[in-house]
Amino acid sequence: MTDSLHYAKVRLRRAEHLRNAGRIDAAYYVMLHVLDSFKDHGEETAAVYFRPRVRHQLALIHASRGDHSAAEAYFKQSMNEFHPNNFIGRGRVTRDYGWWMYANGGISRGRNQLKAARKLLMQDTGSPTRRQREIAVTDGLLARLERVRYPDKARDTMLRVDKILRGGEKWIYELDNLKFLIPLLPLSSRPPYMARARTIEFKILFSENLALLGGDIRDGKPIKALLGFGGRSLKSLL
Repeated sequence: MTDSLHYAKVRLRRAEHLRNAGRIDAAYYVMLHVLDSFKDHGEETAAVYFRPRVRHQLALIHASRGDHSAAEAYFKQSMNEFHPNNFIGRGRVTRDYGWWMYANGGISRGRNQLKAARKLLMQDTGSPTRRQREIAVTDGLLARLERVRYPDKARDTMLRVDKILRGGEKWIYELDNLKFLIPLLPLSSRPPYMARARTIEFKILFSENLALLGGDIRDGKPIKALLGFGGRSLKSLL
C-alpha cells in the first residue's frame, strides 16, 4: 500500500519537473503511469490519494498542448475530487482553471473562477504563510485582468504581491508575477527587477535539470541521465 503511494508521489513530482522544463509529452506519459498505479488487480491502491493532483497536472499538460476539451474536463474533475476541506488544493485548481479560461477568451467566466478561487483560499486555516502566498498569487492574477484599464492600480497590487513572494520557495510564482509587473514599471525602475527575473529563470532551469538528472539515475539510466543533463544545460545557456 505504501509502495504505491510513494511511487505516485515520486512520479507526480517528476511529471511536474518535466512540465516545468517544457517536456510536455514526457510529463504526460509519466502521468499515465501514475494513473495505472491507482489500481492493482482491480482494487484501488493508496495512490488514489493523489488523484486530484494528478487530474490537476493532466489539466495543465493538456492546456499546454492546446487540447481544450481535455484540459477543461480534467480541471473540473480535479476540483470535484479534492476533499471539501482542502481549500488550498481546490483554490489552486480553481485559480489555474480561471486563468486558463480567461487566456482562452472566457473573460467573464475566467474572472469569476479567479474570484471563487480567492474565496476558497481565504477559508484555509492551515499554514498562514502558505495561505498568504496563495492569496497573493491570486490577487496578482486578478490585477492582470485590470492592467489595461487601470495600470497604476494593477502595478501597485503586483508590487505588493512581489513583496510577499520575493525570496520565497515558489520561484515560479515570483517569476510569473515579475513578467507582468515589469512592463508596468517606469523604465528607470525596471533594471533590478529584470535582473532578478533572469536570475530566477536560471535557478528554475538548474533546479529542474538537476531533479531530472536525479530521477534518471534512480531509474537506472545513468547514460541517459548524463546526456540529458548535458543537453539541457547547454540549451539553457544558449
